[in-house]
Amino acid sequence: MSNALVPYSEIEKMATAVAKSGLFGVKTPDQALALMLVAQAEGRHPALAARDYDIIQGRPSKKSEAMLRDFLESGGKVEWHALDDTCADATFSHPSGGSVRIEWTMKRAAAAGLGGKDMWRKYPRQMLRARAVSEGIRTVCPMATSGMYVPEEVQDFAKEKDITPTAGVADGVSHERREQIQAIADQMHEHLKSGAVDDAFLTYENADLDGAEEKTFLWTFFDSKQRSAMKKAAAAMKEAKKRKEEATDAEVVEEKPAVISDAQRKRLEAMISERGLDRDEIKEYCSYQYGKPHFKDLTPQEYDAVCSHIESGDTESATQQPADPSSVAGNPPAVLADTTTAAGQVVTVKAQADAAESRLSGETKLDSAPATAATNIRQLIIEGLAFASSALTARYEVKLMGRKLDQLTDDQAKKVYEWLQKELDK
Repeated sequence: MSNALVPYSEIEKMATAVAKSGLFGVKTPDQALALMLVAQAEGRHPALAARDYDIIQGRPSKKSEAMLRDFLESGGKVEWHALDDTCADATFSHPSGGSVRIEWTMKRAAAAGLGGKDMWRKYPRQMLRARAVSEGIRTVCPMATSGMYVPEEVQDFAKEKDITPTAGVADGVSHERREQIQAIADQMHEHLKSGAVDDAFLTYENADLDGAEEKTFLWTFFDSKQRSAMKKAAAAMKEAKKRKEEATDAEVVEEKPAVISDAQRKRLEAMISERGLDRDEIKEYCSYQYGKPHFKDLTPQEYDAVCSHIESGDTESATQQPADPSSVAGNPPAVLADTTTAAGQVVTVKAQADAAESRLSGETKLDSAPATAATNIRQLIIEGLAFASSALTARYEVKLMGRKLDQLTDDQAKKVYEWLQKELDK
């Protein structure tokens, strides 16, 4: 057989095939590749790795037959003195290492805590022979062991936790699914060879993989460098997607209008209290004017407008009349002029003013006004404002909440008139 070196790419393909087969105890391409490289380093064809080596509990081991063959080929000799189910006794000699006699008995195995194990009970002779071969050759010709133990020894080692993420994962994947996953891995490898790392990862992302076992199994077809490159590409794509979403959100999100601070709200409450205003009426005004039934929801601009509205009242004079009280809150001016009744009687301006003053002073009550004259109530309100102070006029504006007098319903006008009567009687 030729000892020509096999190209690394060809070894990779063989390793993948061996791992895919699930034979020889090799479960991942990485495990198969490692053993094949060892075989080639020792002058064997990489394919012979499956013949001469095993993976036991995640550890590499060299079969006792392969170890003994290499020992004999290198000039070693073995003389068996006893070989049965109770004892394996032999002398091992080598030109470079001298000779040694090794004896393994079931009594020795029991003392080592091995005799009760399943394989020792079923195949005691083979287990004793493997121990004797390994110990004898390791003593006089260690190069024939390739730095490994025989599988029978490895399986008796204290079982260590296998921290390899892919160890044993193939056991949970059916043979049919392994072939399908192999095809996906081949597609990803094609992308990687052309430098399209993003496309390789997207192939993985879009693959129809069922559960963590199949996903992990797929990753076993790639070395650590390839996996790292795809993970970096995935992270970069994720970050780019996040930035794009943030930019989109920034375009569509409208900035919420600022609202007044808690200190401003408390100041507004204090102003209302200091001026003896009805808090509910101010809230009613804010609700009507700005659609804000709560002071805390006012914007700074709305807050300034309400404060200015409240501060505009003159509390120094209770008798000061506005220049044109009939025009308050947008009401049309009340034109007081001499009028003639249906009976032909002339009623002077002075007579009308005296009558209004008499009504507002309580001498003439609302009940005495004509029941059908709803307009008269509005007229009485206008006349009453002629006797109101600036402060009362300001409160009247709040009462109307920005509406004009002629926009009030008859019931609302009646309530406003009754309120004005009470305020003027104070």
